[in-house]
Amino acid sequence: MFNGGDTVREPERTVRRQPVGGTTCGAVVDADLAPRARPGRPVSLRERQHVEFAPQDLLAKKHAGGEWTDEEIAALVGGMVEGTVAPQQVGSFTTTVLLNGMTDREIAALVTAMRDSGAVLDWAEHGVDPSRVVDKHSTGGVGDEKMSPLTTSIASAAGVRVPNLPAGGSDFMPGDTDLLEAIPGYDSTPPFETLIRQVRETGAAIMIPTPEITPADGIIYATRSITATFSCPPLIVGSIMSKKLAVSPVAIVMSIGFGSGSTLIEQHEGRELGRMLADTAQRLGAHAAFPLADYDSIVGRNIGSSLAVKEMVAFLRDPSDQPRLLDFVLTMSGEMIRAAGLADDLEAGRAVALEQIESGRALAQFGRIIAGQGGPADFVDRVDEYMPTTPVVAPVFPDEAGWVAGMDCRALGRALRSIGGAVKNADGWMDHAVGFERIAAIGEQVGPEAPLLTVHAQTPEDWERAAAQVRAAFRVSSEAVPAAGPIIVDWIAGGPARD
Repeated sequence: MFNGGDTVREPERTVRRQPVGGTTCGAVVDADLAPRARPGRPVSLRERQHVEFAPQDLLAKKHAGGEWTDEEIAALVGGMVEGTVAPQQVGSFTTTVLLNGMTDREIAALVTAMRDSGAVLDWAEHGVDPSRVVDKHSTGGVGDEKMSPLTTSIASAAGVRVPNLPAGGSDFMPGDTDLLEAIPGYDSTPPFETLIRQVRETGAAIMIPTPEITPADGIIYATRSITATFSCPPLIVGSIMSKKLAVSPVAIVMSIGFGSGSTLIEQHEGRELGRMLADTAQRLGAHAAFPLADYDSIVGRNIGSSLAVKEMVAFLRDPSDQPRLLDFVLTMSGEMIRAAGLADDLEAGRAVALEQIESGRALAQFGRIIAGQGGPADFVDRVDEYMPTTPVVAPVFPDEAGWVAGMDCRALGRALRSIGGAVKNADGWMDHAVGFERIAAIGEQVGPEAPLLTVHAQTPEDWERAAAQVRAAFRVSSEAVPAAGPIIVDWIAGGPARD
């Protein structure tokens, strides 16, 4: 994360304006491998735009029901990066947006200012075909953190170039890179040059945005995480779209979640967020596909870093025992393949994606991505040896036998958090060994011989605490119930209905 003292500095090499998604932005772009910072005075957006700037005045304007201009939003965001907007004012900004909202035009201006707070990539200058660059994202869901590594591996094995910069974890769910940090040697925060090299030579990177990319998002994201403004839709759009557009993809494929495992509970909330995202993409000239995803049940079977990584490797070897997850993975990676021009339509893209799994190329590609960011070269062949384990591993059985009729995924995530495994603490530490394994799916029978799940914990006391929360999170019916339907329930934009 970044703090209010971070600055945007001119790179040593020539800078120019970079077209992104059909529009032209004023971001600083290095003409060589990466922008290298040098000491100096921060770049001032206020100086560029000649805006009369007092943060408190702009905040008061919104409090009074006013609408910010594009220049005022750019000044606020630039001041955050320069350090002229105090941390308390950043907190006031996020709360002000939560309480007063933003218009679609303001949201697009926020995305633009956040994107332009750092470097914007020009892939052609780095020897990468820009028409093959597609990014994947998700608004988040418990268990969904496995999706970016899976789809990135599959799509890049098929020839897509994927500069994946996922967000960090929050409250009840880890981030995508939180899982991968359980792998010995894996570097989730490598230098900017690694992003370029990985995409050019390996086909994909999965890493936290470096300070060169959207530094404003790091400041705002950290503030959202501690000010109860994390679920604010305009700020979600600003965070997601600024990072996505900074890496200049030809298209963005993003699942919009709702349900107990998502940051947004109600389906209409997910649809509205998707509408905001689609409107912003359209305004900024970026193609995007937004499937609506049901996160009312866990995505996959395991949560917790070590167990989720093991599940990913097992899935890429043989996905046959997880048809619901497979359908989700094939649609997301298939749409990425289609968007890169490597398949004529979504069904053809799904077929290409499946072939990457069945041939073993996707698993090998996952191993190359991990090795390219510092992990062991033989990781996928020796995953069980490399992953950390816990001394206490025991199943949790339901109070009464029956069929799983529902689950509170957020409560499961918080149960994992209670034993150190869902999100990093204030010191940036997370227990990568703990987790929940073989989580019973909706419609499955549970009882004395069929547990709800298995808890991996460091102590018996941790196991007891997690077990009590797990039992409370499941709803068990005395009568049989149908299995959960597909994770993707609709398309907000893009998708198979597109001409």
